[in-house]
Amino acid sequence: MLLHIKHFFILLLIFGITGCTAQVEKEAPNKKTEDPKATVPWRALKNQHDHDPYFTENTDLITKTAPATITRNVLQTKDGKVWLATWNGIVCYDGTAFTNYTNKAGLRRHRVFTLLEDKRDDLWFGTIGAGVYRYNGSDFTNFTTDNGLASNMVECIMEDKAGNLWFGTHGGVSRYDGTMFQNFTSADGLPDNEIHSIAQDQSGKIWVASTGGLSYLDGQSFLPLRKADGQPFSNVRNILPLKSGELWFGGSDGLIRYDGSTFTTLLEDFVGYLYEDRAGDIWVSVIMAPGSEKTGLYRFAANSAPLPFTKDNFTQILQVNSMVFGITEDTAGNIWFGTVEGVCQYDGEGFEWFREG
Repeated sequence: MLLHIKHFFILLLIFGITGCTAQVEKEAPNKKTEDPKATVPWRALKNQHDHDPYFTENTDLITKTAPATITRNVLQTKDGKVWLATWNGIVCYDGTAFTNYTNKAGLRRHRVFTLLEDKRDDLWFGTIGAGVYRYNGSDFTNFTTDNGLASNMVECIMEDKAGNLWFGTHGGVSRYDGTMFQNFTSADGLPDNEIHSIAQDQSGKIWVASTGGLSYLDGQSFLPLRKADGQPFSNVRNILPLKSGELWFGGSDGLIRYDGSTFTTLLEDFVGYLYEDRAGDIWVSVIMAPGSEKTGLYRFAANSAPLPFTKDNFTQILQVNSMVFGITEDTAGNIWFGTVEGVCQYDGEGFEWFREG
């Protein structure tokens, strides 16, 4: 009974917070994309019902404090600024103040889930319902299904070694080469079309995590990676190829290490996000039931190896009541992560929540 309650709670958190139901859309043709038009200000869209009911509305442009709302991902760009993907929209911290670019540029009112800086220094933002935005430092350009994207619900973005951009959507995977979108769906071997994470390992292999399992690109189709008993992994939320060549991934089956032949379960608890810092330490977000002392941010120290791994290898850095989301490291070595109540910075000793008081 307790196990069923735990699983129900995890599903409620994961899917309730995204606020949408997975949709399997028809695969978009591999067509050449036309130049998307400049972003239409939100003011002109009010009567078109272009609104995400889970978007947290406000009118702030510049504030001294961070948005006190769900922050799904964090990124420090090459210029040192920290960008946030939030339920308030796109927010940028310049070290002094937070600027809401969704309000400043009049972007569509949709939750922002993921973000990436590409090799050309353009920024990309994936939303739940409004597709993808590209920001070149002065203008935002909106890419949607009209331009060939598989779905307008985008959970993850990855740039491969060749400079192609990969978008994980609720309609499959979209690969963008700067001109065209090529879409992959369950018809191409994906376990299902609700994609949570995409990564490229040291060998160049593309891995995809989805609700239905884990798979990798083999030519022009995907092949599944299954458990030793042949069953698929369940609700894989994040993939982390390590510098060592190992693959770690987390989800409903816990935290799994894959060395190319053998699976090792490192944690049995639900794992949402993974990150490897410059020192080789692995940061993990663990999610349990409300009030559980296990929920929070963990670190696996690089010097904890060699095997065997045990729970003693993992140190809980922060206990929270709900979730820890996207994790990143800044140039000073601070660890940033998102939570239900906003963004936090950890300097190795204390936590900065960017709140009043």
